[in-house]
Amino acid sequence: MVKVNKMGMDEEGIKALETLVKVAVKLKDSGMLDMLYFLAEKSGDILTIISNDVGLARAGALGHAGISALEKLEPEEVLNVKINLEELTSCAFKSLAEMKIDELKPAGLGALLKAPSDKDLQYGLAMILALGKAMGKCLRNKQPS
Repeated sequence: MVKVNKMGMDEEGIKALETLVKVAVKLKDSGMLDMLYFLAEKSGDILTIISNDVGLARAGALGHAGISALEKLEPEEVLNVKINLEELTSCAFKSLAEMKIDELKPAGLGALLKAPSDKDLQYGLAMILALGKAMGKCLRNKQPS
């Protein structure tokens, strides 16, 4: 026979309630509980703001396109995308942080001829060529035969 307390809860229900209280305490300690409460309280306002923001709608559409593309990959391919994207994004942001756009000068044929001796440029070109080859192969495979 299952014992039920005054609140009509059996032992399993009491354990679930204890777990819920522990989770609530952790959420409160981390500051997340206040944020969740705010989101619950203002959810209608937040949804209105989000639905009226063209930029967010466009970002959502791009996010959806990315998710749709990732769903077509095998798990190990997704892991490789993640690793490569982190590395390339880190390098791109670092490069953008170091670059001074207002100091750029037009590059002519002379700069192009010196380029092969620049190790950094060689690595950059190797990445672009490897990506171009892989993208070309993928695009060619999508073409109807």
